[in-house]
Amino acid sequence: MAPVESTDMMPNPDEALALLDWQVSMGADEAFEEEAVDRFSQAPATAAQRNSTHNQSEPAAPSDHHSPESKSAAGSYKSAQPKPVTPKPAQSATGASADDAEQAAAAATTLDELEKALQAFEGGHIKRSAKNTVFKRGDVNSRVMIIGNAPETEDDVSGKPFSGRAGALLSKMMGFIDIDLDEDAYVTHLVPWRLPGINRPDPQVIAMCRPFVMRHIELARPEHILILGGLAATGIIQSDKGITQLRGRWHDLAINDLSVAAMVTYGPDYLIRTPSAKANAWRDLLSFKERVSQPNA
Repeated sequence: MAPVESTDMMPNPDEALALLDWQVSMGADEAFEEEAVDRFSQAPATAAQRNSTHNQSEPAAPSDHHSPESKSAAGSYKSAQPKPVTPKPAQSATGASADDAEQAAAAATTLDELEKALQAFEGGHIKRSAKNTVFKRGDVNSRVMIIGNAPETEDDVSGKPFSGRAGALLSKMMGFIDIDLDEDAYVTHLVPWRLPGINRPDPQVIAMCRPFVMRHIELARPEHILILGGLAATGIIQSDKGITQLRGRWHDLAINDLSVAAMVTYGPDYLIRTPSAKANAWRDLLSFKERVSQPNA
């Protein structure tokens, strides 16, 4: 038989991973045999072999329920039954709850502790499909903190925010207002794991990630925040307005004893797809530069 060339019926890796998670949650966590069997390398069974296997697999019906032969056959039949499998606790597809995230984030007293807490946290299929927990980039002592939506493929590989094509554009954007991403800013994401082939995660995922990024802000204690993208704006500001209404304006964030001003604008990944939005993003950056350049702003 010729090999199948079409991949239309083949699940992509993210769908396969989601299916595997579902099977594990249903208790299907063990194979039927200890070693894999290559069925394609086996010769087809003859009619005699198939009949022999069929006869051996089905015990003969006993004529006398009290005879020793019937008891022996029944005992043999019972011993051939598969052992019951105790299902493992179901794993959440979206991850642990927002309350669990709140407790884990609040327990961290330093940025190193917060990073370790994120690495140990149950992040659902999004975390399990990612290579790295992308936590930070730049100088934590900077006055400026930049927060994006989520890592892209290059970020997931390097473990560093904005290290791919979108990062190259962001470096140019910030360079125009005299801010170097590694020396003059501290950079992170709302979601620390690459999103597996989807544009926007479930609201539960945003709720799960928010306590970590808010604690991140509180521990870093920047003077100004630049929020890049609608997902990050929704998660941090918690407004029902879209990014077109939120961008270009300053928003006051209060986190316990910390008060910090945040500006929202378009993310570099969106600007790559929609070059017509660059003019508005440039206006936002000029407004951001004006306020940051003020010594007591």
